[in-house]
Amino acid sequence: MSHSASRVTVYVDEAIWPWRGRRWAHLMADSLDELHALAARLGLKRAWFQSKPGGAAHYDVTDTMRLKALQQGAVGLTRPTDNDTLKTVIRQARAQLRQPAGVAARLTRDNPMDLTKLPPAARSAAMRGGTKNWGTHGSSTEHVRYALPVRPTSRKRCSCGCNRRATHRGMANGVCLFRGCELSVRRWIKTG
Repeated sequence: MSHSASRVTVYVDEAIWPWRGRRWAHLMADSLDELHALAARLGLKRAWFQSKPGGAAHYDVTDTMRLKALQQGAVGLTRPTDNDTLKTVIRQARAQLRQPAGVAARLTRDNPMDLTKLPPAARSAAMRGGTKNWGTHGSSTEHVRYALPVRPTSRKRCSCGCNRRATHRGMANGVCLFRGCELSVRRWIKTG
């Protein structure tokens, strides 16, 4: 049974993923605002939201929480029957993640971007390279590269081979393109 993504926007797949002795499902939506609203009603913390690059934006929920989500109006998805709906939901959520909330409004002619609200490194890059498509498109060859620190709670590892914690993000035009130790990010900034 397939469901239309335009009719109902919050979905939960089957609880088939084993972890820590329980079965887990994914709570997802084509509208991130509605996803966060339902997650809040279910008592899920915003910190539990997962949005890895290339993955689906979702909350992991237990089989019990899945039933509560269904009672709150979420639509159950079955693999492989609803794969087309699932792909559509993932694609729409990714599109919202690529354009942070408020970016389009900040960059209009009537409401130009406020550079004073950016971190110093980002402000310098914006002043040197401009703010066209800021936060939506970043290229290491087309835009000024700069570094920003990673949240201290991040567990990501550097990819340069040093196996240390990734402490910095390599940024271009407001978009994170690379994570690594400070040395690897500084090297990336200089060489691309």
